[in-house]
Amino acid sequence: MLIKSQTICHIPHSGIRIPKYIDDYIGQLYLDEIEKLTDWDTEEIFNFEDVITICPTFSRVFCDVERLYPDESEAMSQKGMGFVYTHTDDGKVFRNISEERKKIIYQDYYLPHHQKMESLIQQIVEETGKCTIIDCHSFSNQPYIRDEDQSLPRPDICIGFNSDNCNFDLVDYLNDEFYKYTLKVGLNTPYQGSYIPEKFIGDDRVSTVMRSEEHTSELQSRQY
Repeated sequence: MLIKSQTICHIPHSGIRIPKYIDDYIGQLYLDEIEKLTDWDTEEIFNFEDVITICPTFSRVFCDVERLYPDESEAMSQKGMGFVYTHTDDGKVFRNISEERKKIIYQDYYLPHHQKMESLIQQIVEETGKCTIIDCHSFSNQPYIRDEDQSLPRPDICIGFNSDNCNFDLVDYLNDEFYKYTLKVGLNTPYQGSYIPEKFIGDDRVSTVMRSEEHTSELQSRQY
């Protein structure tokens, strides 16, 4: 495959599918968490020409590819939001899952996604010399209970970045563009950082920036 773009739009949290052969019991609390935590409409928001889009179809609640593995490496796992989610935002258990099933999810969903991303980034770098990852999200205008940043009002746009792989020129450009439309921009606020596979941390050929937009619309009933 000949790569025609240096840019990947990584949209990790728009999927809503639940592979039922893994999760036998799917109750209302499970569905409520999907409704609450899905980055709705991000596939439309980040529908750009001349970029490569990577978007898992399964729900982040089932398997969050942007959490660290294993759970011991992920701080949010203590709040029920590791690479598999087990607790609602207010602390209720909606999913009892064995370590054996976690390993299946890791092998069948989490790991293949990261391998796909690593392979694609490597190919782009080899063919074009550099790669830019846009980590694409949307967020609620009200903080979740588990959010570290509880400050209000929230910005319209959040631009997140990591010091090791940040293209600061791109951050400045995005900030200036949103400012033209009188949008309030938060830099690493209310969320911090941007997705990059561990293999490329510190690689100056690969940059990453998170762009996240506030969503305020009422959610409609969805089919999972």
